[in-house]
Amino acid sequence: MHHQIKSVIVISLLLINTKPAYTEVYKWVDENGRTIYGDKPGNDGAAIVELKKDKVNSADSEQRAQKRQKLLDVIDEERKTKIAEKEKLKKQKQEQQEKCRLLAAELEDIKNASYLYEETDDPYNPRIASDEERKSREMEYQDYLNDNC
Repeated sequence: MHHQIKSVIVISLLLINTKPAYTEVYKWVDENGRTIYGDKPGNDGAAIVELKKDKVNSADSEQRAQKRQKLLDVIDEERKTKIAEKEKLKKQKQEQQEKCRLLAAELEDIKNASYLYEETDDPYNPRIASDEERKSREMEYQDYLNDNC
């Protein structure tokens, strides 16, 4: 994937740095009165000829610019997506670490508590968990910690 991105960037740079096939065209009249055209001035009287832009080249140039922009947009979107995925994974990892920390603390509290209480409808009369329920909860917490933390 990394190699593909490098290739796309190189192609983009090549498209950006393309130049027209011609540079400047000069026009002059030689000693015999003939009009001469060339890419280098033939004498001191040579003048640069203003060339009309070829509509096909202009259209091709516009198409290349549009393709280049689409390519750059795709690269930018991929980059943004990867950054968002990394941030999401980082956040999930932090949340999981916090959950593990809290469960480890709760497990320690369960192991150190004389009794485990469960709330009932009567706030002044909680239910005390049996030894089996206590052991089951300890194992449940420990299994989760072993599997996920």
